Amino acid sequence: MTISPLRITILHDSVPEHLNQSRGLADMIASQHQADIQECAAEIQWPASRTLLRQLCQSHLPLAYGAVLKAYELEYTPTHTDLVISFGAEIAPLNVALTKQLHCRNILIGSLCGINPRHTTAHLSLKGGSHRNAIATVIAPTTISPERCNHEGNHLKQRLGNGRYWSCFIGGEGSGYRYCENDWRQLANGLNHLAEQHGIQWLLITSPRTGATAEDFLLKHLDVVHVARTCFYSLTGEEDITPILGCSERTFCTTDSLTMLSKVISSGRPAVGLQPKRLIPSARHLNAINTFCDEKYLQLVNIAELEEWQPTLDCQGLDYASYRNRIIEPLQQWASF
Repeated sequence: MTISPLRITILHDSVPEHLNQSRGLADMIASQHQADIQECAAEIQWPASRTLLRQLCQSHLPLAYGAVLKAYELEYTPTHTDLVISFGAEIAPLNVALTKQLHCRNILIGSLCGINPRHTTAHLSLKGGSHRNAIATVIAPTTISPERCNHEGNHLKQRLGNGRYWSCFIGGEGSGYRYCENDWRQLANGLNHLAEQHGIQWLLITSPRTGATAEDFLLKHLDVVHVARTCFYSLTGEEDITPILGCSERTFCTTDSLTMLSKVISSGRPAVGLQPKRLIPSARHLNAINTFCDEKYLQLVNIAELEEWQPTLDCQGLDYASYRNRIIEPLQQWASF
């Protein structure tokens, strides 16, 4: 008996971090069920009407949810789909309205922003909720998985040669985090010390937040013998981090970006979160970090104390298969795929 592919439409607002979460969930579903995944960019034409659109999309009157569809400019008009996935409040009304027009199932990721969960097949968020169709993801869905990391990491290992590699993902200012020259000096000194102590080489990657000044400072203070590869954003632009994660026995990551932390944790490698001296994160950001630690996905260390870091036995990395099943099993039941 031939099983028809599950037709999935991802609606997105072209923000990479938003699209990545929807792609990550679609990939999880595709790992359990044959799927045909399409992406459709959408942009709200009248931003001031957001509140009204959230109300109209919850109506069962075609005139009401039809008005929502007209309020967005779509890359194309989806006509045949089994499941609509989207992330974020900007696209949520469109998701709900399109689902009603096409009589299909849907998943919203992130905040509902006033939309009743009964208008969704499932609602995914970090913490979940009390409604029947809520799923707590704990970490944001990403396109990273241990299987993909292992596959792509093998190719990079062949180019780097035999050796032991740890990776360090470096962010920068934002989300209430502030870095100074001393933070970068202590980070470089700590990386040098750990390389000598554990007999490893570093794979380093920076982000748009890091800045060329910090990158230059790190280059001057890192011992080149301890660095196998650098991917500095100011020089190379955005890099695919999957091969780097695949090469890594252990990963270190600054905690200013929840998106980057989610990707690092999703690799299944033991993860260490690096914190500067000056930080005043939002309550949401801090709650997410604390949850990662409570779930034993992340070990925190201050950059100033990096030279004294030692691994903890209770932080061995994410059991990705269990994590994926915890999300997919209720979806299979509710969405009947």
